[in-house]
Amino acid sequence: MTERQDRLLAQEDARFFAIDKGGTGLFMLATTEKLPDKSVAGFGLPSGPALGLNLAWSAHRKRIAIDVNALFDLHPPPQGTWPDNHSPLFDYLELAVTEIIFSYTAIEGAVNELITPLSKYHRSQKGGRPPVVMVGADIERKISLDEKLKKALPEILSIKSPAGGTMWKKYSDLQELRDRLVHLKSIDRRASGPKDETVWGSLLRLGTEAYPAIAQQMIAHFYPTGRRWLDLLKSA
Repeated sequence: MTERQDRLLAQEDARFFAIDKGGTGLFMLATTEKLPDKSVAGFGLPSGPALGLNLAWSAHRKRIAIDVNALFDLHPPPQGTWPDNHSPLFDYLELAVTEIIFSYTAIEGAVNELITPLSKYHRSQKGGRPPVVMVGADIERKISLDEKLKKALPEILSIKSPAGGTMWKKYSDLQELRDRLVHLKSIDRRASGPKDETVWGSLLRLGTEAYPAIAQQMIAHFYPTGRRWLDLLKSA
């Protein structure tokens, strides 16, 4: 029976929130929802972080297959280098945006999954005042992702903070790009020259950096026992 269950489980999608061997087959956490025609259907719960990682990996594979320099055409002065067709360039930028935003979103989703109604976090205060004890949903809603990663989750899970080192630097770079894309600045919405640092120029120079891999490394720090979706999407 175990071999059969292993085979059945191996055939299932990597993006389930919770699926495993049980009884004589498999079991999963499921939901029932109303369809557009008002009928009711059930399905296994997807993992939010897994959906984000899968989107990010898909975008990453397509992005790094593109030669950015080939998106531009060399014209005689005074035109200079300019795309004859902007569509491939905008397609590339969409892929970069998708990779970055969904990599960051996957971290947020995975972190919030670890905060239960019973989770407690002693948040320090300025001026020598005693810490404020925050519980469950308040931690999830009122604490920034940085603070959750640096302080709240390490306290809740009794593990070392990931702050500092190579992993944190790469996460910070991902966060900076995500924030710049979500909160576009005026420089990103006006004519500019090569000396101006726009987010669009940053996207053109991403190179082969795999942002979903950065997200997975950060998530794995807080999931030492692993998750099926995390393990299966490592090679996505």
